[in-house]
Amino acid sequence: MVRRRTDAELYDRVEVAGDCWLWTGSRDSHGYGHFKRDGRIVRAHRWFYENLVGDIGADLTIDHLCRVKLCVNPDHLEPVTRGENIRRGQKRHVCKNGHRRFPWNVYSSNGRCRICDKERHHK
Repeated sequence: MVRRRTDAELYDRVEVAGDCWLWTGSRDSHGYGHFKRDGRIVRAHRWFYENLVGDIGADLTIDHLCRVKLCVNPDHLEPVTRGENIRRGQKRHVCKNGHRRFPWNVYSSNGRCRICDKERHHK
């Protein structure tokens, strides 16, 4: 018999890092936190939003306003349409460290920021 995780055990899988609440449990192939509940896979950010804020709606998806896929802080999550989520993702004009994205400072093969790579190499 498989034991169901309690809600408290799910909170134990969250680590506060600045303003983000990072899921430390399992991840799916896209980098989102997830767990199994009643025989189905549940994305952690959706579970936290629904349990702390309310219903998301069947036709909506969750946008990570902080752009951190493992963040489950409901203040960083907003239910939006799939189209809006895609539009917002395309508007990312800065890397995670705030450097403006221009064709000359982004590697086309992997999308990484050249400025961040240089800074990381010099440390």
